[in-house]
Amino acid sequence: MLAPTIELSPKSLDYLNRRELKQNEISDFQDLLNKAQNEAVQLQRSSKEILSQMTKDELSLLQKANSLAHDIKVSELSEEGATNLLRQPDHSNRVDLNNDGIVEVGIGRNMVFPPVNAPTHIKTAWDKATADMSESAVMHLQLTMHLTVFGIQIEGQNKAENMSPQQQWSRTGIDALFSELRAGLDFRVQREGWTEHNSMLNNFYNRFEQALSGQAPQAAALSTTNNKSSETSAESSSTPSKSGTKTPLTEQQKSQRLLDLMQSIIDARLGLDREKLKEIEAQMQEVANNDKLDNKQKKHLIEQLEKLKEAFFASLEEKLVEDEKRKSIVNSPSTLLNSLTEDLLKNELVKQTR
Repeated sequence: MLAPTIELSPKSLDYLNRRELKQNEISDFQDLLNKAQNEAVQLQRSSKEILSQMTKDELSLLQKANSLAHDIKVSELSEEGATNLLRQPDHSNRVDLNNDGIVEVGIGRNMVFPPVNAPTHIKTAWDKATADMSESAVMHLQLTMHLTVFGIQIEGQNKAENMSPQQQWSRTGIDALFSELRAGLDFRVQREGWTEHNSMLNNFYNRFEQALSGQAPQAAALSTTNNKSSETSAESSSTPSKSGTKTPLTEQQKSQRLLDLMQSIIDARLGLDREKLKEIEAQMQEVANNDKLDNKQKKHLIEQLEKLKEAFFASLEEKLVEDEKRKSIVNSPSTLLNSLTEDLLKNELVKQTR
């Protein structure tokens, strides 16, 4: 039985052109995808088996088409990483076999939101909610949503098993997601007030929730209502109680504080995967593998990473001082988030400033 013929989508063709593939290379790449798909269907071969039978030139073409920085070494690939080398570059049919929100392409790891495993109505609602937004704003929201849905994987720390897509995007899962997002926003407003960024988050949450509910957009009216509600919440939360102590931070607020610390690593417009704290060199590799950036943007961002180094650690040091002040009002200083803030981030600061 022959597999359906693969035709590259306009978005895939755009990516391939931006990666400077010639027309004959694009044609050869499409033929390679069709050949691989037929082998998978007819011969029941795994993706790694298919790649292991390819010539050096074919692997080089896959490397270029997928914008990989290093040669493909099949023995080092996971089945997910191998499979996604043989899929369209537009993410339309890529796989996330362990449902962690990170799509492995070769040895590269790319954050994709909405997740590839999310139902179609989630992706449609996202497209509606982010319509007319700038690319940098969308990339920032992708990072925020990814960390909220999937959490943060830190080396050396055990992470709970990922929920299934059915659980994540059930009505209960969606309600829990927006509850956490709004709790995080309330905490930000308490600290910063209604900044332009916080207003953007509020409007986006409204649009996304409405799109998921199938309601007509009423962003302006709902935004005003929510702003007033959150302002009231901020007022009451920032007012000391009769005993002179402040209300302890909730777990959601502590999660948002950690997210703020992580997001200060690189300006949000870079669109990097910041699920864990890595060195600048690793972040440069992630820029090189980012499908949303063309070559000129990648070069500019890599140059900016070195310049951001000193500014980031200065900002981080200030945040660590702030964290020390806040620890007195946190009930559970031995939680994972406090451990991350006190141990991991301080160690990173000391290591980088020696």
